Amino acid sequence: MTSKETTKRPLEDAVDDTPVKRGRGRPRKYPPKEKVPGRGRGRPRKDPNASPKPKVEKVPGRGRGRPRKDENSATPTKSSAKSPGVGRGRPKKEVTDSLSLSKLSQLVGTYEIKCQKVEEEWPTSAGEMSISISALPHTKACLIASFSLGIVDGTMLLSAQEKTVMRVSDELDDSEGDEEATDDFPDPTVKNGRVYFAWRGRGDEEQVYRGHTGIADFKAPDFTSFKARSDIPGLGDVCVFTGKKVQDEPEGSPEPWSAFPDAA
Repeated sequence: MTSKETTKRPLEDAVDDTPVKRGRGRPRKYPPKEKVPGRGRGRPRKDPNASPKPKVEKVPGRGRGRPRKDENSATPTKSSAKSPGVGRGRPKKEVTDSLSLSKLSQLVGTYEIKCQKVEEEWPTSAGEMSISISALPHTKACLIASFSLGIVDGTMLLSAQEKTVMRVSDELDDSEGDEEATDDFPDPTVKNGRVYFAWRGRGDEEQVYRGHTGIADFKAPDFTSFKARSDIPGLGDVCVFTGKKVQDEPEGSPEPWSAFPDAA
């Protein structure tokens, strides 16, 4: 057999086949980027040799945000148009005297009375029903009145508080007809137009009635009319009647509170 001839390359033509060592991670990009001299992170430095920019004239009084409105402008600003004391949320309700009376004496006067039960059952006695309210001497906490409800006539004591009515009633009984009550408690305010009263009276047959009470609600804002309810013999435990002021002065004087003796 013929052996193959081996052709040898010269040493100067041989290529170094030694493998290149690799490190960890991603291989470097080739060729590397050239760094710009003097450039780092952030904004570039200003050139000291550059000419300065022209200054912009600042508008006087102008800052950040919306410009202020001219004081002489016809349109009012929010601060000027805002009502005093008004803040965020719902406005507070105005505190007025529309639902209360500053003085009990504002109820003094003569009132025309209407009662449906009397008009239906005693039509002949319903023609001249009225209440005449007067001031009570030596006290501002209670009033006294004469009344006529057709089938019963008598005297009333009226006050803004029920306990005041009872107290004045006891004092008048002890005064033996002098009709003077002490004034050692403050003048009460009539809240929401409500007045408490007690009455004594006589019926058609001179029957005396004592110990009856009731409530009258005067209507705002002028308090010249009211709706009342009370227990009245012959008209039921809850008799409703209304009143409307016809004059500011009382007519006549009521009978003394002690003029109605205890019923037999």
